[in-house]
Amino acid sequence: MGNEKEIPSRPGLNEGDLRGEVKRTYHFASGHEYHIFDPVTLYTRPGGTTHRVLDETGTVHCIAFPGPNADTIVTWQPKQEDKPVSF
Repeated sequence: MGNEKEIPSRPGLNEGDLRGEVKRTYHFASGHEYHIFDPVTLYTRPGGTTHRVLDETGTVHCIAFPGPNADTIVTWQPKQEDKPVSF
């Protein structure tokens, strides 16, 4: 993404601003599409491909890449809004 920054309170976890996006769509090899509306923050780890996206409603979407579970999406609503992702 290019504009990701490490979170000082959680070393090894980067976040990027997605507020410029209206919708994020993932296209999987199986033909499945997954849409995230009003994404806010992208969470990654250096060298990792599985990532998490926080949307405007506070839902976290975990996108698994690559491998046999690449079509698997996990979503959750965190109990601590200030720490939506802990990996």
